[in-house]
Amino acid sequence: MVERAAILAEGAEFPAILDWIVAHAGRPETALAAPTSGGLHSMRTHTGADPGRRTPQRYVLPPDAFA
Repeated sequence: MVERAAILAEGAEFPAILDWIVAHAGRPETALAAPTSGGLHSMRTHTGADPGRRTPQRYVLPPDAFA
């Protein structure tokens, strides 16, 4: 698993790294569903943004990607 923050830290190499991940059968991690209950930060989970269009925070690679 590769964190998006680590990829962004590489700066201009970001697109090339994403291309490498895709070429090695990597895929974005599926987003977790937002909690259905309220709570202290409930307003932050209802921004109106489509949850299917969220930016993935991690990318998952198969075990043999680094072999």
